[in-house]
Amino acid sequence: LQTVFLSLFTGNKTFDITVDSPVLDSDLSTLSLKSGEGSLSNPIIASWLSRNSISLQANSISAKLSFSDFIGSLNNANVALKAGPNLTFDSLVAKIPGATLTRGQEYLKATDIDLTLAKDLKLQVLAKEITSNIQNSGLSFSKLIIQSSLPSFNLAKQKFDIEVSLGSLSLNTSDVNLAIPNLSGKIVINDMAFSQVEASFDSLAIDYQDYAMSVPTSSINARMQDTTFLLGFATKDQEITHMEKTGSNAIEANSLKGSAEFQKNGQQYMQFSLQGLQTNQFGVAVILDGINISAQATKTSKGYKNLDLSLDSTATLDWETEAISLASPLSLSLHLSDYFTKQSASLDLDPASTNLFTGPFLLVLSVSK
Repeated sequence: LQTVFLSLFTGNKTFDITVDSPVLDSDLSTLSLKSGEGSLSNPIIASWLSRNSISLQANSISAKLSFSDFIGSLNNANVALKAGPNLTFDSLVAKIPGATLTRGQEYLKATDIDLTLAKDLKLQVLAKEITSNIQNSGLSFSKLIIQSSLPSFNLAKQKFDIEVSLGSLSLNTSDVNLAIPNLSGKIVINDMAFSQVEASFDSLAIDYQDYAMSVPTSSINARMQDTTFLLGFATKDQEITHMEKTGSNAIEANSLKGSAEFQKNGQQYMQFSLQGLQTNQFGVAVILDGINISAQATKTSKGYKNLDLSLDSTATLDWETEAISLASPLSLSLHLSDYFTKQSASLDLDPASTNLFTGPFLLVLSVSK
């Protein structure tokens, strides 16, 4: 008490406050927050806070917070909060063995959470494992790391980055099984909205009913540019994307790259390229080299109005059982208009060659409806 009394006059002291085993049980939906002047009405307390610091240590916290249909809980958490004169933030350290967020039968659980927020507002969150079951979909991952440098506590009208990495990502539904060993990314927040997302993974495996697909090391980026949404995707050069249907031969694609642009007015553009693609279907070996695919579409409130699709490549076909081979540059185009009620397509092989006769030839096919 003597120290507290003297601090009213001298200041420059740090007061350590320790709370053991506090229990918090609250319904946040019943809280009513009212804005005030932002200052303490008691001049003595205000003067004391302006000259002294506080260090709060809360041990073995148990909490249950509910809001609407959601219930959040944690047990045995330890939190250390330090504040300087005038309650200026200094640091926050929290160690939480386990936390759970539930809504009916759905849940999200996290274990071994370490949270650190430094004086310069550098944030780091670590979690050993995250598991969830939402809408009958099981999602889990481990070794979660979140890092960010916050510009201030008031994030409105601010721009900042959030870096995320995790391991052993697994998603399981009644139809889909997806696995990614390691995933990392960066999220750019501008004015409390996502403005850019970048992600990369070392590999991806996905099963959907009778289909299976494996993707090598890849990167994805998405961003908003004014009112246009831009999307890009690329696999590592010379690495293979493998696609297969049960009972059928696989399709292998080499060095896949793609980009897409979605404008607010409904215009959409897409570009894809592959160094090569090969498969064997119905006894015919197919090899496509230097594939370039472009698409342009117009979408309205009624659906897609127009679609133009083109493909250029060099094709080699080998019908092994009949000893027939064909090689040629390949051009394919497809045009759909008037909400797909009108269609036209063309196929050009120029110049083409085959083992059936000598000399190159030209093949042009076109259909319309």
